Amino acid sequence: MIASLPMYDWPEIRTWTNQFWENMATALSPVCESVPSTLTRTDLHAQWQRDDLLLSQTCIYPLVTELPSSTIVIGTPTYDVDMSQNGHYASLLIVGATEKRNILPSFKGSTFAYNSVCSQSGFNALKSLLVEEHLINKREPVFFSTSVQTGSHRLSIAAVSSGAADICAVDPVSWALAKRHDNNAKNVRVLRPTNFTPALPLISNAAAIPAGLNESQWRSFVMDAFENASNNDAKKQLLLSGIKYIPKREYMKLLISNLDMITYQHTA
Repeated sequence: MIASLPMYDWPEIRTWTNQFWENMATALSPVCESVPSTLTRTDLHAQWQRDDLLLSQTCIYPLVTELPSSTIVIGTPTYDVDMSQNGHYASLLIVGATEKRNILPSFKGSTFAYNSVCSQSGFNALKSLLVEEHLINKREPVFFSTSVQTGSHRLSIAAVSSGAADICAVDPVSWALAKRHDNNAKNVRVLRPTNFTPALPLISNAAAIPAGLNESQWRSFVMDAFENASNNDAKKQLLLSGIKYIPKREYMKLLISNLDMITYQHTA
């Protein structure tokens, strides 16, 4: 069995993430003899495909587009940050602190930094907003003239901070962590939020559910363990407020456009 908590595993809070998992593992051990004692931190997308995935946290976009049908949604962690409400969140569009443009249409033809085309918060949320606000369409599908694929929200913020990009989209937890731990956040500001979607869920593979438990029972054990694992200090460091159940069918309603938005990709 493997487990991971990869979405906000910043080095500055990794000690707290490890402690949080140790507490969860202890709480789950009575119902799961093979609960991992440590987190797996390699081959993230490969992890999500494995039959022995006991627990992880995933972005909504790969959940909808690439994860196996045997993936079950356990619950959605909630966070004590702006633009995170009741298990839902909006991405934040980040621009330079001295940027004079204040509306999204004025960024047409600019340079966009993004973590991955497989990211809801860093890519699809902004593309959906451009579609909804009629800034891209079938006749004019491209909005940004150049783009920089950075590999992480943190590096996207750094790209805007340095001037290598004009704008990026990040989820609100990453933005809150950046303001705490990354000096690049001092050189950028929030332009506006995107629309809200269900936030990043905890998942298991159905084949990894401990023997003798059904999906509902496993969900209940995990959600209880999650609530009990976060003492006050851990909640403060990890920005957690709790956990909420949002059914998988709600995630599968995610809007995904086939428009391009960008012309070509350059890896930073």
